[in-house]
Amino acid sequence: MSKLIEILLRENYRGRDAEKAEALRASSPTTSASYRSSRRGRPSVDQSDLKSRANNQSPELLRELGIGSLSPDPVPEIAIKEAIEALLSGNKQNEFERLFRNDVKIIKHRDKKALAVWIGLTEISQNIISKHSAIQKEYAYWFFCTVLAANNSYGILNQINPRNQLKVYNNENSYIIYLSSKGWDTL
Repeated sequence: MSKLIEILLRENYRGRDAEKAEALRASSPTTSASYRSSRRGRPSVDQSDLKSRANNQSPELLRELGIGSLSPDPVPEIAIKEAIEALLSGNKQNEFERLFRNDVKIIKHRDKKALAVWIGLTEISQNIISKHSAIQKEYAYWFFCTVLAANNSYGILNQINPRNQLKVYNNENSYIIYLSSKGWDTL
């Protein structure tokens, strides 16, 4: 019986502190932009290797990227934001500062309560991804694998299973990372 109660409590919790999430929603800007999946199609060999390292060698990958210890937050989107900020200011900072704007923020969906982490692109990146979809997918894999490695090492998603829940979408000037089984435009 205690095992059943534990499972029910875990399912009810769903990884979020409702009051803190509601306060965050109230203070977050709303977006009406349209986004599409960034990780469509078969991954390249390098992308598959990166995902494998995120799953099997998470601490080493995070150390290589210059990401120190991360703490889980009652609202997983805050922990995801901190992981992405750590990525952008880590060991590859010189490379990433030319590609991504350093104003990572949390936004909310225009119609729903869904929260997302927003990462803006510099003008250089906007030009590159408009001409090369492979680069657009490469950026998405870096974000996805960073969050996956942080979750495997530090549990930042608070028991939310990233499989089919962790999404990385983009449009012409930004990326979003959010937790849902649905696409951003179909929430």
